[in-house]
Amino acid sequence: MAWYLTPPAMPETFEQAQAVVESPRYQRLSKEAKQPYLDVIREQFGSVDRDLRQAMIRENEAMRAALRESRDAERDAYTKAYVLATPEERQEMMEEREERRGERGGEPGRGGGDGGGRGDGPSNERVNDRVTNGSAQSSQLRGEMRAERRKQKEAQQKSGS
Repeated sequence: MAWYLTPPAMPETFEQAQAVVESPRYQRLSKEAKQPYLDVIREQFGSVDRDLRQAMIRENEAMRAALRESRDAERDAYTKAYVLATPEERQEMMEEREERRGERGGEPGRGGGDGGGRGDGPSNERVNDRVTNGSAQSSQLRGEMRAERRKQKEAQQKSGS
């Protein structure tokens, strides 16, 4: 019983990461306790061949959920930093983000590349999960951040035209 209550070992390889996210020991961890694992998993996932990554996302629900949690936590952290930033810092953050998107080969405001297999938008299951389990405060902050960005882009386009 004590073994079940201890957190799993930090994964060192991608294969270990797959096993960790599927384990009941990982599943019972709180959101905060999962974060270090998610950081490591996301880093390892980025080093895997693109075709293998896409196959993993399609086939492994536990890995897909872990990556989604990681991405959501990353977005929340970025949003909080953005909200607390001065207008000059916000502008810098936006410029850095657009540069990163350009480096990935995608359009500004898109996921990059060939669309990443996202289809026509989030699935009903994912939307329902966000409504049921998501943070209303985080969603509101992200919405405000996007609206502010949109206004800034429009102002830049008007001044640049």
